[in-house]
Amino acid sequence: MNKVEVIKKLEDYLDGNLSATESSDLECQLAADAALFSELRLLKELRAMLAGESADEKLREKLEDAYHTLFKKNKLP
Repeated sequence: MNKVEVIKKLEDYLDGNLSATESSDLECQLAADAALFSELRLLKELRAMLAGESADEKLREKLEDAYHTLFKKNKLP
């Protein structure tokens, strides 16, 4: 997968747009890097919380910063 495909797949995962099988497969791939997997699960939970509430702009900015930092820190392909 190229960088764009990886990012799209992770965004779909975080947004809950993957099938149960696709999510499970991705989680298995990410399990090799426990820190990355843990951060993605946290981001997924944060997105779910934000979807259910009207969060203030600062909280939304923090979530986006964390999301972008994740990609830079882990140097995803």
